[in-house]
Amino acid sequence: MIEVRKIPLSGLKEYIESDKFQQMPDIPISPQRANSYLHNPRADKDDIVLFLAFENENLVGYRTVLPDKLYTGKREVKFGWLSGNWVLPEKRRQGIATLLFKYAYNEWNGKLMYTNYAPESKAVYEKSGKFLKYLEIQGIRAHLRNSFGILLPPKHIFFRKIKPLLFLSDFMFNFVHDLRIIAQQPFHPLQESQLEFVDQIDNDIVQLISKSNDSEPTRRSKEELEWIIKYPWIIEHDGKNKIKGRYYFSSVARNYSNIALKVFDKRNIMIAFIMMIIIGEKLTIPYCYCLEEHYGRLADIIFSLMLKKRINYVTVFHSRLAQQLLKKRYGFVFKKKMVRTYFSTTELFKILPEAEKISFQDGDGDVAFT
Repeated sequence: MIEVRKIPLSGLKEYIESDKFQQMPDIPISPQRANSYLHNPRADKDDIVLFLAFENENLVGYRTVLPDKLYTGKREVKFGWLSGNWVLPEKRRQGIATLLFKYAYNEWNGKLMYTNYAPESKAVYEKSGKFLKYLEIQGIRAHLRNSFGILLPPKHIFFRKIKPLLFLSDFMFNFVHDLRIIAQQPFHPLQESQLEFVDQIDNDIVQLISKSNDSEPTRRSKEELEWIIKYPWIIEHDGKNKIKGRYYFSSVARNYSNIALKVFDKRNIMIAFIMMIIIGEKLTIPYCYCLEEHYGRLADIIFSLMLKKRINYVTVFHSRLAQQLLKKRYGFVFKKKMVRTYFSTTELFKILPEAEKISFQDGDGDVAFT
């Protein structure tokens, strides 16, 4: 008999600090992710953020929901992003994930969205018959260095068997390719005098954002952006990972940076604000606000940063920035077009603005944290 228990935001801190949580062989949320949830400016204390499935007091599955708000005209709508779904391997295909989804659907009054999904989770959502495709966004993944040893093994058992060879081929290729990268650096300087690394959202950034976020259904403000900067879900590995093997979603990385950057022109006028996240070998751009004529400059900065930090690849779904990366002739090994799809429950779909009139930022959903 499966018993589902619900953890509201108001009870999350007590739950993760409990002896029972500390002793669990599998945990449903990492401490840093829970801390981020607790500081979410769009969450209310009564929001149910954790759904836990127990069998004989043993955790056999869980589902997490990230509270958010969207705006259509002057109307504010509370909803949740489906974010993280796990079932004990030997208990899969027994309806546990479906049961957890039903509880989440009911608690959130049918107002749910998802994106950046695992195939297994998408299968549960499709089976429910509760979702419609809301929006597709075109993007790009640009590889500056080879990453076959990291990217291919999860895709097929053959690649897992030859993983050492893939890493060796990456090393040999990148060693030669890095020589070309070093030669290119003088032609792509970061021009530090025109950049300012920040950890707070000041009035200049707020004013820039206000010029371009009317078409964004989430309309991030100073408070939400600072929350994303200050409360990440992933921390840099310090050699003392106490939850390794107990938590099955991203929580640590050998290399992690959360970068917020103001960009100025030669007259010292701010032309852009960009948030960048480095996780291991990859770079993402969760939020980007830029004056229209300066996206080419932003593309140069991203390429220069990748050279300096030895980043293997960048993924971008911001249409103007992606177009610039496609157009420019940089030293990328190859570029690949990508698609990100957003799904909404039928209840929420009726409220959402027309897809043609809106634009999500890359970080919307839980993507800014993962």
